[in-house]
Amino acid sequence: MDNYCGSRCRSSAHDLVPGQEVNVARPVRSLLNPLLATLLIGLICAYAIVHHYLKWSWLNQNKDELAALNSLIGVAAILVGGVLAYYRFFRGRTFSTRAELAMKVDVLEIPTKGFLHVLTLSIKNVGTVSIWTPQPVVRVTAHREGTDDSVELVDNWYDATIGQGQSPRLSVLDSGESNDFFMHRTFSKDVWAVTYLATVGCSSGDSWTKLSTVENRVARAKET
Repeated sequence: MDNYCGSRCRSSAHDLVPGQEVNVARPVRSLLNPLLATLLIGLICAYAIVHHYLKWSWLNQNKDELAALNSLIGVAAILVGGVLAYYRFFRGRTFSTRAELAMKVDVLEIPTKGFLHVLTLSIKNVGTVSIWTPQPVVRVTAHREGTDDSVELVDNWYDATIGQGQSPRLSVLDSGESNDFFMHRTFSKDVWAVTYLATVGCSSGDSWTKLSTVENRVARAKET
């Protein structure tokens, strides 16, 4: 089985992120909880005043202490809101490692031998944090009728700067950049389909997966 693996890097700082969803806030739902909390506090205060649990004379005598308590409650509310905002927006989204994978397989016919599959695996950094040492691993499964499937694991990609079979150099994928990994395999005509399961991991422990199954034949051109 003939094979070749390689990589190519490109950057696209102004590309739009395909398939990115935009969350639209619902103002009614976001204001409902604060309004209910304010209403509940008002009802409790009114109940205390009506039943003489809370007197105006006591409030006038302790207005300085109440003002200090009000300031402490305001500071505590700001701190709690800041912590919640950090976990909701910054830690969960802004400073997260995010990537998108794209896979393309071209099938070419080899006369009297079989078919050549050319796989291009693209990874794009769609987050704001750099992705260090992205390493792709592709599980190639050849499906044959009447016999067991053959499985190959591809994790050694060619780098023109260091050669084949050596440890990859330290690389980084900055925000907005993308990197292409490519390989080719030759399959005999008794293979009716090939499944490619690609997983890209990085030094932070994050990983992304893409799956594609193609027929082992040249795709026919669509009629127009």
